[in-house]
Amino acid sequence: TNTSHSGGLSINTFNINMILDTGKTLFKNTGRILTAMRGIMPYTEGKYSLLIDKQESSVGTINNDIVTRDISIKSTSKDKKLNQVKVTFVNPYKRWEQDNVIWPASGSSDEATFLAEDNQQVLSKEIDLDTVTSYYQARELARVAVLSSRATSIIVEVTCTSEALQYAVGDVI
Repeated sequence: TNTSHSGGLSINTFNINMILDTGKTLFKNTGRILTAMRGIMPYTEGKYSLLIDKQESSVGTINNDIVTRDISIKSTSKDKKLNQVKVTFVNPYKRWEQDNVIWPASGSSDEATFLAEDNQQVLSKEIDLDTVTSYYQARELARVAVLSSRATSIIVEVTCTSEALQYAVGDVI
């Protein structure tokens, strides 16, 4: 998937550049790959599938006809919400040394908005991506991490009849 950035630059946001360490477990190596491509591998009906994070339309609706118990709605804790992410990556333009990017940029309107919403408290996380060699890809991953942490501020639990089995992990409902 290509993403356009200021100046008309278009980059592949899911490009992976890594040295696969065969000394690490399959699980660890797969996790490294999934992080770089914003993917998950849900296990359903005895099989793993690959889902890549992207904007999607709703695939259906859960209504009162199939809900069997009360719906539980909880707020996520403040430690899950971010207003700043620093991504460390290997930069080929700096002799393959580690570099970093922070999103949102210091002094930006996004930074001011998030800090105002969070009572001026910096809620930061650092991510080390040894699978990324592009400043723009690292910045995009930082942006997505911040925005998704802010979008998932509630958790909804619902018990349904078997009609809900048509939905799977990752579906937008």
